[in-house]
Amino acid sequence: MQDNDLAKKMEAMRLAYLSRLGAKVAVMQQSAKRLNQAQEEGEKALHLNALQQEAHKLAGSAGTFGLAQVGTAAHHLELFCQQVNASQLRPEGEDLETISRLLADLLKEAECKQESPPELAETLSQQSPPTPTEKSRKVLLVDDDEDLSSRLAHGLSGFGYQVKVINTPHAIEKTLDHFAPEVMILDLGFSSGASAGAEVVKDIRTRTDIECPIVILTAHNDFHSRLAAERAGCSVYLTKPYTLDNIISTLDQLTQNETTEPERILAIDDDPDILQFIQASLEMQGMVVETLLHPEQILETLDEFHPELILVDLMMPEVNGRELAAIIRQLSEYTSVPIVFLSAETSAVTKFDVLGIGADDYLTKPIRAEQLVTAVRSRAGRFRNLRDLMTRDSMTELYNHASFLQLLEKDLFRATRASAPVTFAMVDVDHFKRVNDTYGHGIGDIVLKTLARIMRHRLRNGDIIGRLGGEEFGVVLPNTSCEQALPVLDNLRLAFAEVSTSIEGVKAPITLSCGIAGSSEFNSVKLLLEAADQALYEAKDGGRNRVVRYHHQP
Repeated sequence: MQDNDLAKKMEAMRLAYLSRLGAKVAVMQQSAKRLNQAQEEGEKALHLNALQQEAHKLAGSAGTFGLAQVGTAAHHLELFCQQVNASQLRPEGEDLETISRLLADLLKEAECKQESPPELAETLSQQSPPTPTEKSRKVLLVDDDEDLSSRLAHGLSGFGYQVKVINTPHAIEKTLDHFAPEVMILDLGFSSGASAGAEVVKDIRTRTDIECPIVILTAHNDFHSRLAAERAGCSVYLTKPYTLDNIISTLDQLTQNETTEPERILAIDDDPDILQFIQASLEMQGMVVETLLHPEQILETLDEFHPELILVDLMMPEVNGRELAAIIRQLSEYTSVPIVFLSAETSAVTKFDVLGIGADDYLTKPIRAEQLVTAVRSRAGRFRNLRDLMTRDSMTELYNHASFLQLLEKDLFRATRASAPVTFAMVDVDHFKRVNDTYGHGIGDIVLKTLARIMRHRLRNGDIIGRLGGEEFGVVLPNTSCEQALPVLDNLRLAFAEVSTSIEGVKAPITLSCGIAGSSEFNSVKLLLEAADQALYEAKDGGRNRVVRYHHQP
C-alpha cells in the first residue's frame, strides 16, 4: 500500500470517528441523566458504572484518533466516577454537580472537533510495509575457475536460482546489458592481479546503475584482501573452499527468498473504534490481525486463530484484562505467548501490577501507531525466536518430531472440519548409512541440511516440514490431494539427486524415497503415519529413488 493510500485510510478512520463522537457523548449524557433521576442505591450504582465505562472508552480512543483534549476531558470524568465508586457512597448533590460540570467540559471539547495531529496519518507512512515481491533469483557468477563455476552453478540451479556464468571480468559490463542479476558472485583474484576483482567492483559501481549485492568468493583470506573488498563496496566476503549450504544461506539472506510468515496478532477490546485502529495499523505493516469485541469468546478464538501475540484492554465491563490474561495463561500452549495490555491508566502501580501477573508489556492509551507497531513486532519476534529454540531441530532448522506431529494433528483436524484434502509424505534418504561410511558424518550432516533447504525452497510457505529422526523427514501439504502431491514430491526427488552431486566430495547422486497417504482415506494421525510408512517401505522395496502412494491391499 502506498504512503498516500495509508494516510487517506487513517484520515477516513478519524473522520468516521468524529461523525460518531456526538452519539458517544449523548450516551454519556443519558447515563448522567438517569443517575440524577435514580432513587435506589443499586440503580445509582448501575448508572454510575455505565458512565464510568463510557468515559473510560472515550478517554482511550479519542487521543488515538487525534482528539487529545477530548480524551483528557473524558479521563477526568472517568477518574471522578472511579473515585466516587471507591468511596462506596452513592453520588449526591455535590458529586452530581461535579459530574455535570465535567460532562459539560467534555461536551465543549467534543464540539470543537480538534484536528488530528500529523502523527496519526504520517507515523505509519514513514514505515514501509513488508510487501512481498516476485524475485527473479538471477545470479551472475564471475570466476576464471571453470570447474568450480560449473559445479557451483549446477548446485544453485537445484535451489531455483538462474545462474549466468562468465569466466572473465572483462565480460561483466556487456553481460549486464541483457542480464540483470539480483546478486553477483565474484572472485577477488584474476590473472590481471590478486585484487583485480575489487577493482572490477569499483568500476561496476561507478560506470553502471547496478546496485545489487556483490559477494566475494575467493581463496584469499588476508587482511589487505578483505580491506580492498570492503573499500570497493562488496556486501559479503566468503572464502574457498566453500560449502553449498553456506552459499545458499548467504543468497537467501541477500535476496530474502526465505519468506517470513506474517505475525498473527489477536486484539481484544470492548471499544470497536480502538479495534479498528489496531487492525488497520498492524495490517498495513503486513501482519494478520483478528479482533475480539466479546472476551467470553476467547477460547473459541484461540482455537481457531492461534495468535503469536495478544493485545488486551485492561478495563472491560464484563471481564477485565487481568482475568482474561489469567484464563489465557491456564492453557498450556499459551503460557509463553506474549500478552500486551492496553489502558488509559498511567499509574506506575497499575503497570507493575499487570506485569506481575504475566503481562509482557503495557501500552498507554492514546495509542500511537508507531509505538504499537514497534512493540508488537519486537515482542512477536522474540516469541518466535524462543519458540523456534523449543520446536525446531537444531541442525536442519525444520520442526522437530514432537512439534511436527502436533502441527499435523491440528492441520488434519482443520481439514476434516472443512472437508478439505491433506497429503502427508514421509521422506527418507536412501542408503544414508553408506553415505556416512563413505564420506564421513560431516558430509552426512551436509546432505541432511541440503535436503532440508531444498524442501523449504521447493515447497509452499504453508506446507509443514519436519525432521522425524535421523535421515527421515515428514511433509504436510494442506489443501492438496495425493494426485496433486505426487508431481510436486517427484520434482523434489529429482532436484535433491541433482544438487547432491554438488556437495564437496560426493561422487555419485544421493537419492531419496518417499511414501504418501491422504486424509481422504485416513482421518487420524496414527493411521496416516502408518499408511505413509507402508508406502515408504514399498518405495524402498521397489528399488528406492521413487515416490509411492499408499494403496489399500485387501
